Amino acid sequence: MFKKFKFLVFILFFTLINSSQPGEKPWIRAGLTDEQAARHVLDRFAFGPRQGEVDYVVSIGIDDWFESQLLAELDDSELSSILHDFQFKSLGMSVEEMAKTYLPGGRVNNLSKRWAVEQGLISEEGLSKMTNEEQRRISNLYIEEFSLIPIGELDQETTAQKILRASYSENQLQEVLTDFWFNHFNIDASKGQVRPYVYSYERDAIKGNVFGDFRDMLEATAKHPGMLFYLDNGLSTAGGDVETTASFNMENLTNGTRKRNLPQAAKTLLRQTGRGLNENYARELMELHTLGVDAFNNAGGYTQEDVQEVARAFTGWTWMPPEEITNRQNTQMGMGDNAARSSASDSFLSSQLERLGFIQDGFFVFRASAHDAEEKNILGNHFERGGGIEEGERVLDILSQNEYAAKFLSKKIATKFVQDDPPEELVEIMAKAYLDNSGNLTEVYRAMFYSDYFWEESAIRSKIKSPFELAISTIRILDSELTAQRSLLNSITAMGQPIYRYQAPTGYPDSSTAWVNTGSLISRMNFGLSIAGNKIKGVSSDLKQLNTFKGIFHEPESVQHALEVYAQLIMPYRDLEETLRILEPVVNVENLTTKIESASAQFDTTRSMSGGMADGDSLTVVEQDFNKGDNRKSRKENASILEQIVGIILGSPEFQRR
Repeated sequence: MFKKFKFLVFILFFTLINSSQPGEKPWIRAGLTDEQAARHVLDRFAFGPRQGEVDYVVSIGIDDWFESQLLAELDDSELSSILHDFQFKSLGMSVEEMAKTYLPGGRVNNLSKRWAVEQGLISEEGLSKMTNEEQRRISNLYIEEFSLIPIGELDQETTAQKILRASYSENQLQEVLTDFWFNHFNIDASKGQVRPYVYSYERDAIKGNVFGDFRDMLEATAKHPGMLFYLDNGLSTAGGDVETTASFNMENLTNGTRKRNLPQAAKTLLRQTGRGLNENYARELMELHTLGVDAFNNAGGYTQEDVQEVARAFTGWTWMPPEEITNRQNTQMGMGDNAARSSASDSFLSSQLERLGFIQDGFFVFRASAHDAEEKNILGNHFERGGGIEEGERVLDILSQNEYAAKFLSKKIATKFVQDDPPEELVEIMAKAYLDNSGNLTEVYRAMFYSDYFWEESAIRSKIKSPFELAISTIRILDSELTAQRSLLNSITAMGQPIYRYQAPTGYPDSSTAWVNTGSLISRMNFGLSIAGNKIKGVSSDLKQLNTFKGIFHEPESVQHALEVYAQLIMPYRDLEETLRILEPVVNVENLTTKIESASAQFDTTRSMSGGMADGDSLTVVEQDFNKGDNRKSRKENASILEQIVGIILGSPEFQRR
């Protein structure tokens, strides 16, 4: 029996990679029915349909649905109510407030010690003699005094709100695009300095710009502390023997306007601090964010010398940590009350510093004393001596208007929404829309949607869901209720996609081959069975309600009938004949849940995601030894036959497609 099980899993795996596309069925020029076309747009521009949503899109018109999604103005009161009920503290906070409120334990310990000495709670000599209990007491006093919260709570709220928005928002395209562009401008929450800024980065730098001009999003990410810390540009400075913007402008100032009467926190800005030139951001800006690797050393593209020159143009772009500006709650500037603390970040730059070229925008600072102000040549453009922040801004202008950027970005968008290898003709159409509309992203999306290529047979069902997309599409089609997110997040991580924690700046891969391997298929089947059986804490689904009409549950007549009925409910308006043929024998496998769980435990689905798929992942299930799982004591199956049927459907190759 177990050999039969292994064979069936192999068939599922093989089918996922090699299943044929649906037959020709017209819609407008492309040849689909209205229902099939609606299903296609919900698979691509939403995280999958909810029950009855395909028919709803047909009723209002596919074009009208798409255009309404581009406006992102649909009523999201249900989502707002859900978020309100969870009482997330961070949702209404500014990035500065989050950075000052949510602190890791180690940082709290360090800050509380200094504070305790300043407050006379302990002597300098006593610090070295503190017991762990005394340290906890001091830390707790400090946390209470300044209303601090452990940063782990911010981590939980950040991932929870993403799951809730993707699951329940009516403005689905905005959520899909936010996920896409975050991946494009990826930052890694596992990097300590980045961690406090991830939620704000996605909310403020990404989400608000997904329908605007690409240039705006490019600058928003460049100035955000999440990116400044992730790619280390906040530490990039001119060399010690290089003329800076501050020293250039100092020549035109009188002695009386140089350093006299500056606050101590402002004087520190004149010091030449940093680690010298850092090329990380400059390289990724051109290779990953704008021009693409194909532009490197090609005509009209960029060279290694351009990377160095761009890095020089962005020296001095930095972010002042809140405690550095306010000196651990503003003691340096003599501000003891809360009103002074709240306004400190608005006033620490003096007019003298502004004359030297310093610029402050919130806690973003252009540090004129760290900017290389000597001449530069970037992508054929000459930059005169004495420049300041406008040099980096000009670089963003140049890059965002480049033809390489238009094609690179268009291809990446088409890869996400059309197919892994989009037609060159489609990329050209989208790139033209980009250039003709000064990089307006909405017009690029429109060009893609209204092209014939988006609707071609080769594009339908051609994409494979990422673990996050699989989880959210499951919640939506099952009309699941989310009361907690941690277990669901753990399930997504187990399938190979820890949210906000992809280490490489490339972001998670968007090709089908990156997500299809033996281990991932097994873990997806395990997820389907778990969520159908209500075994994921905080996620509840009423499977009978899916087949209840006018208050009456229409109980299937047999296992085969239940498979047919629920396959249509979960995958509406698809040709399921081949899928049903494959799934029918799997439904009857004994102890299926136990065997899938055992098989899933033997694969590390996250092992290859940071560097591509490992060679061992190409092994088929038939070549794996699952006997170990069969030898352990099988627990009694809790799931009903209906839960098993639904779980198998959710784990099927067809449901993995979008």
